[in-house]
Amino acid sequence: MPHILILSSELVNQIAAGEVVERPASAVKELIENAIDAGARSIEVLLENGGKKRIEVRDDGSGMSRDDALLALERHATSKIRAFDDLTRVRTLGFRGEALPSIASVARFSLTTFDGLSECAVEIECDPLTGAREVRPAARDRGTTVVVRELFENVPARRKFLRSAESEFRSIVTVVSSYALPLPSLAFRLIHNGRLVLDLPPAPDTLSRIIQVLGTDAEAYLSEIDELVEGAHASGYVTRGLRFGSRRNQFFFVNGRLVRDRVLTHAANRAAEAFDFDGHPAIVLFLEIAPTAVDVNVHPAKTEVRFRDSGSIHVVVEHGIRRALGGAEEGKELLQVADAAPGTQHAALFPSQIYDRPAPQFTPLFQSQPIVQPPLKSAPATVIEEAPALGDLAGRVIGQY
Repeated sequence: MPHILILSSELVNQIAAGEVVERPASAVKELIENAIDAGARSIEVLLENGGKKRIEVRDDGSGMSRDDALLALERHATSKIRAFDDLTRVRTLGFRGEALPSIASVARFSLTTFDGLSECAVEIECDPLTGAREVRPAARDRGTTVVVRELFENVPARRKFLRSAESEFRSIVTVVSSYALPLPSLAFRLIHNGRLVLDLPPAPDTLSRIIQVLGTDAEAYLSEIDELVEGAHASGYVTRGLRFGSRRNQFFFVNGRLVRDRVLTHAANRAAEAFDFDGHPAIVLFLEIAPTAVDVNVHPAKTEVRFRDSGSIHVVVEHGIRRALGGAEEGKELLQVADAAPGTQHAALFPSQIYDRPAPQFTPLFQSQPIVQPPLKSAPATVIEEAPALGDLAGRVIGQY
């Protein structure tokens, strides 16, 4: 049996990187979160070959001093928390202190930053093959620039599992668009292979930012979500009368954090399925709850959360979306096929013109392809009477009382 040994810091970072950095979009996500936490007002992302060859993220945030920049590349070094109790009320997007050292361990990495107080900016370059770091003076305005080249160059087993450059690029577009949604006052730009593909200037409000991302064709179909249950507030917008071929256009935020959570997605699906139409609505939902009511320290990627009372969260989300779509009673009426006019559809929920004309392509700004998928063509709804499940009855009782 081999002897037990302590792993080297380089190997530890590479192992940790497997959870934090799965693909180029993961690296972009972590760097955008750092920029937002630093108070940036403008964030620019530059890519080459879908981020597989090069990723550069620039911001105009607070920047760092030389000492802080060096510490930022050490594992579990962070300015976000100081004690364990801070995890119960953390509001920043990052807090684990793992992103930068993880990225630097699997790519050619450089960081240039200036806090506006030091004599000059500092540039730190890391070589993942040797672990060497080179520190030198630099010049730039207040803020930070991070460059990631040849992601997974030293981990070929991981690199071969990356998807095509086009697929990786699409994932990054989704990441940038997602982080722009809850922050309309910030500017986001995405450049791919020297071409500007996404330009989101500051918007006056959240609705305007959602229209920037989904496209102006969706504006007429956006219905507001506003529900408050036991201190949990669900707000946002859902497309009423406009459906898409997948759920990729559904975004859920908990206290400003983009998350993937089964409770939220199940509640949204239940609300939409109550109307029994083909396809899926676009949903942008912001859930605000007490920080102590949700655990954000579930996974190193910080995209999973755990609610203290998932039942009340399910209720507020499902009822908020259902009410925005017209309410349960109106939903029942929409499923009825009128005898006098068979095949007709509700004027507000299913405008006939959207299916009579070519499907809108939702190509906002400089996108070469739609960010979101075009809606499906509607088929006449059919009512099937069947006994409701016990869980469905319980949900209705909770909703009414």
